[in-house]
Amino acid sequence: MIQAFPPLIAAGALAVAALFVVTARRPAVGCMVLAIAIPLTGGMARGSVVPLLRVNEALLLIVAAGMLVHELPRRRTLTFTGLDLAVIAFSLGGVLLPWAVIKLSAGDADTTTWLTILSPVQYLVVYLLFSRVDLSERDLRLLINITLLSSVIVALVALAELANAPGVRQVIAGYYPPPPRAPGDVSTVYRPTSLLGHFSAVGAFGLFNMILALALAAARHKGFRSIWLGAVMALNVAAILATETWAPLLAAPLAVLIIVLYARHVPWQLGFAPPAFLGAVIAFWPSVSARLLEQRGVRGSLLPESMQVRVGYWQDFFVPSLLNHQAWFGTGTLIPSEVPRPLVEFVDNGYLWMAYRAGVPGVLLMLLVLGAIAVAGLRLRDGLQPWHVALGASCLAMVVSVALLEVTSEYLTFTSVSQEFWMLVGLLGAALTQRHPAGARFVALSAQPPGRLHRRGLPVR
Repeated sequence: MIQAFPPLIAAGALAVAALFVVTARRPAVGCMVLAIAIPLTGGMARGSVVPLLRVNEALLLIVAAGMLVHELPRRRTLTFTGLDLAVIAFSLGGVLLPWAVIKLSAGDADTTTWLTILSPVQYLVVYLLFSRVDLSERDLRLLINITLLSSVIVALVALAELANAPGVRQVIAGYYPPPPRAPGDVSTVYRPTSLLGHFSAVGAFGLFNMILALALAAARHKGFRSIWLGAVMALNVAAILATETWAPLLAAPLAVLIIVLYARHVPWQLGFAPPAFLGAVIAFWPSVSARLLEQRGVRGSLLPESMQVRVGYWQDFFVPSLLNHQAWFGTGTLIPSEVPRPLVEFVDNGYLWMAYRAGVPGVLLMLLVLGAIAVAGLRLRDGLQPWHVALGASCLAMVVSVALLEVTSEYLTFTSVSQEFWMLVGLLGAALTQRHPAGARFVALSAQPPGRLHRRGLPVR
């Protein structure tokens, strides 16, 4: 057994070295690797491949290191737009505030807690990578096609899971552990987790990629085949239905409306979605009908049963415990003992979780960054480039969807969902800089003489 490890370790070390070298030479390639590899490995457990780390964290470290080596010999002015500052404030605030609370209160934080506290650093790294990488038009088109391809793979695996194709569920359970069941959950309906490790992540990932494909079609982007975009929409809509996760299903029509109004165009490819949705309902009707029966509200409530349970937990345990322990600055991600231990992992509300993490300032920073992304997306609406219109529409629809989704769970903590969200926000930041290279408001940091910066049109603060 021991002798079997050296070849695997050698192969892994070779792959790491290759990715680092390729990224150091061409950072765009490293970003493309992230776009395909993270969704395909997002559901793997921490430490299953790399000690202490998740696969996505290891990949991100390698690509970030390669990008840093690529940039070091180049003397470039560091510019920070308003969107950059909002993302930096949100990410660093989400780390420094809980760190200070833990240190000042002498809280009992283990390794898992510290990894949770540091997790927003990943958001910032992904954002900075994709907002600073130099992408040619061909590179950008390939990156987006790879992103859409990853969603197709995730969707097909989810559909195969729900259809109980031979061996699929066994392979997924072996390599991508399913999420723990919430206390009191007696559901008997199988919900596919695909390669992402959670059925809710599959639903949100499908929603994001449906949004991206629709926005590209609505913007009349000539660089993407029409049939391909329609197929991506169809498969992701079917995957959202397959997960039987209501939040993405309810957010999807609103996202479609936002994109159509933003682009002022209803693409014919949108017609692929309704037949795909109806076909999935018919094909998986036994599972869908069973889920509907389980989710019927009680006592005349319009809320589904699972949402009623969550509201009960929030009212009875989570909100009172937060108010009794540092409501202003949070608890440093530590859940107080008043909350029953089986419920600790099921806060199921992104805003409430942020309040535990960083208190009122954390929630305000979260609202700030979501608002900044929405405003940045709107600024691209009148762009002449189809890519800018598609990106602006995508980010606006996604940020509105996230604002709604976070009410029902911590969607931005799901690996692949978070990766795609911050990737597209990073590309949004890059697009804003390209569109307004001299007129945008930003801070410039450079060791170069101020006169040279002024000749480039860069205001020095």
